[in-house]
Amino acid sequence: MVSKACCLVIVLFLSFSSIVKASDYKKLNQYTTLDSAVNVFNDKNITSDLKTLLDASYSEFINNFEVFADPQKQSNGGLFIEGWLQDLRLENASAMVIEPDGKLYVAWVIPGHSKIEYRTNDQQMKGVNPDLLAWSKRFEHITFDEKRYPIGFIDNEPKVRHLDTKSFNVKVTLNCDSTDKPCNHALYEGTRKSDGATLTLHGKVFRARCSEPICSINSYEFKNKNATYTLETIVPSLTVIINHKMVVDEKGVWSDN
Repeated sequence: MVSKACCLVIVLFLSFSSIVKASDYKKLNQYTTLDSAVNVFNDKNITSDLKTLLDASYSEFINNFEVFADPQKQSNGGLFIEGWLQDLRLENASAMVIEPDGKLYVAWVIPGHSKIEYRTNDQQMKGVNPDLLAWSKRFEHITFDEKRYPIGFIDNEPKVRHLDTKSFNVKVTLNCDSTDKPCNHALYEGTRKSDGATLTLHGKVFRARCSEPICSINSYEFKNKNATYTLETIVPSLTVIINHKMVVDEKGVWSDN
C-alpha cells in the first residue's frame, strides 16, 4: 500500500511540474521585435528545453543566429523566429516556432548536411510544422528528406590541393572518414613565406548549389578564435578577417600537387 506521505510527495511533484510548464513560454511577447528577438536565447526555460531537445546538435542550431529576421507572431500567441550567418542566408540558417504551451519546432541548415534537420517535442505532430515547411521552400536543392547519392559516385574535387599567393603557401586536404557522400570538412595547413610560420586549422567546405548529386566546391572556411580564413576556388584567393576587419586579401593560384 502506498503511504499518505508518498502520495503527498507525488502530488506536490506533479503540481510543481505543472506550474513550471505553465509559466515556461508566457513571456513570448517580450521577443516580438527585431531588437528583442535576440533575447529569446537568454530565456532560461526556452534555452534549457532547446538543449534537451537538440542535445549534441544544439550548437549547430544556435550558431546560425548571427542575423535575425523580424519575428512573426502567431494567432495562438506563439512566435516564429529565424536567423542565419552574415551573407549565408541559404547556407547557414535556422528557424524555430515556439508555442505558449511549451511546444518547440526547430529546423536548421548547415554546409555538409544532405537534408534540412528538424526536431520537435510535440509528440502529436505529424510531419513538419507548416511554418517551417514554408520557410524551407527558399532552399532550392535541399529538403527535409535525406539526399541520396548514386552507388559508386565520384567526387571530382581533389582530396589535396595547394594555393600559392604572394605571402602564403596553403595546403588544403578534404578530411572525412565516410566515402559514401561528398566530404565537406577540410584541413588547412598554411605557411607564411616571410618567416616560415605555420598554422593548422580544421574547417568546412562550401559547395555550389546545383541539380547534380555532387556539387563543386566554391570555397573553404576556417576559424581561429576571432579570425576567419577563407579560400575561394572560382577566383583563387585567400582572405583573413579578424574582428570583422580584413587583414589579408591576396589572389593566388591553385594546384593539385
